[in-house]
Amino acid sequence: MNAAADPKDQKAGPQRKPGGGFVVVDEAQNRADARAFMSSQSLVAAGRVDDALQVLRPLARAPVTTVQAHAAVVASALLTTRGQEGDAAEALAFVDGIPPGASIDQGMVLMIRAQILRRLGRADDAVAAAVASCAHGSTPERVVVLASAQRQAGRLDDAIATLEGARSTGTADVVDVADVAVLGHLAAYLALAGRRSASDAVMTILRGACADGDADGWRQLALALACRDDVVAAQAALNKALDLDETTTRRWFADDDLLARRGLHLASG
Repeated sequence: MNAAADPKDQKAGPQRKPGGGFVVVDEAQNRADARAFMSSQSLVAAGRVDDALQVLRPLARAPVTTVQAHAAVVASALLTTRGQEGDAAEALAFVDGIPPGASIDQGMVLMIRAQILRRLGRADDAVAAAVASCAHGSTPERVVVLASAQRQAGRLDDAIATLEGARSTGTADVVDVADVAVLGHLAAYLALAGRRSASDAVMTILRGACADGDADGWRQLALALACRDDVVAAQAALNKALDLDETTTRRWFADDDLLARRGLHLASG
């Protein structure tokens, strides 16, 4: 039997090509990985994040297949939003282990990396990753991550310019907005910069874009109001967001200490 036919090689599992692409040596293992990945998504949908991570971790370490690369992306995103001690370092290890040749959305990977670096206090590195993410496609979510990193790095004027470049051209009467998060952060950062009248104008559009039952709208109002020193109204908006979507709101609050530093707090739950 020659080396190419050695049964041990057939059980070696997926291998990485020299050029960075993937080749599946053991298709059965790849199918098993895909089933495990799908089961993790069911766990996430059921709110069982810790259980999902237990399924994803074996797939996410040193990924050598597309399925495993997707598992690394999802695991890093879950760890970033969970925000427990040590999560950011583990998430960064997963993200940095994804090879460049993986057939995944590199813009998303870079955005998650920027969020992780912000959590680790590496604001300048976070800005660089967020800029690279937007270069793959400037979505509202990626713009907000970039602006948040710029603000954290002490580049408030750059953060405002980033948000102004992505904001809706809608008016108070005709709201055409892709994402209220852009408006919320813009109103907040303009206020932090002392540009109150400009913040007022954006607040008018933000209020018109927010639906009463939209938790994200209330979160963005809380951010903007807090930065405008209206702590009472900001806390009321935050409490409304908690009532509508407690899990996401708590994770959102923990993502940045800006709200806590402005005097807001989470009700015990």
